[in-house]
Amino acid sequence: MGRYGARRWPWVVAESGAGALGAQTLKAFVGALASDRPTPGGGAAAAMALAMARALLAMAAGVTQRRAAGPDAEWLAALAASESAAAAASIGLGERDAQAFAAIAAALSLPRGDDAQRATRRAALAEAARLAAGEGEEAARLCLSALLQAAALEPRVAPSIAADVRAGRALAGAALAITLDNLEVNAALLPPDVAAALRARAADLGAAAAALANGRGDDDERA
Repeated sequence: MGRYGARRWPWVVAESGAGALGAQTLKAFVGALASDRPTPGGGAAAAMALAMARALLAMAAGVTQRRAAGPDAEWLAALAASESAAAAASIGLGERDAQAFAAIAAALSLPRGDDAQRATRRAALAEAARLAAGEGEEAARLCLSALLQAAALEPRVAPSIAADVRAGRALAGAALAITLDNLEVNAALLPPDVAAALRARAADLGAAAAALANGRGDDDERA
C-alpha cells in the first residue's frame, strides 16, 4: 500500500492480508470490531453476516433434504452444497474489504503540497475508490443472491426450519443494506459520471431486494 499508508495506518497493513479474517475466532473478530482501529469495520461485519446467512440456508436445505425424495431432494442437496461453499467464500469479502480500505487509506495519505502532488493524490484516490466500489458491487449482488435463495427455500422447508431460513434472509438483508451504504461512501470519491452510474446500479439492487421483501420477487429462483 505504500509508505504513506503504512506510516499512518500500520494496522491496515497487518490485518488486510489474505486469510486474516477467516483465521480469527469469533471472539477475536468481535473484539477487533470493538477496537479503536478502523479495520475490521462495517464491510467485514457485512461479510460475516452474509456468511452466517448462507450457512443457515445450507443447514436448512440439508436438514430438509434428508426427508425429501426425487427432484426436490436433488435440488435441496445441490443448494445445501452451494450455500455451504458460498458461506466460506463470503468471509473472503471481508478480507477484500480491508484491502480496499488499505488502498483508500494509502491514497488519502499521499502528499498534497503542490498541484502535481494533489493531482496524483486525486487520481490514486479515484482508482482506489473504483476498485473498492467493484468489490462492493460484487458483495451486494451476492447478498441479493442469498435473498433470492432464501425466498426459494422457505416454502420448501418444515415450519420448524423456516425460522432459520428467515434468520438467514434477515442477515443477508442487513449485509446488503450495509454494503449499499458503503457503496454510497465510495461514490462520493469517484468522478461524477462514474458515481452516477454506480448509484444507479446500487439503486437497482436495492429495488430488487425491496421487491423481494414485498413478495414481488421470483420465489422460484434457483440460480
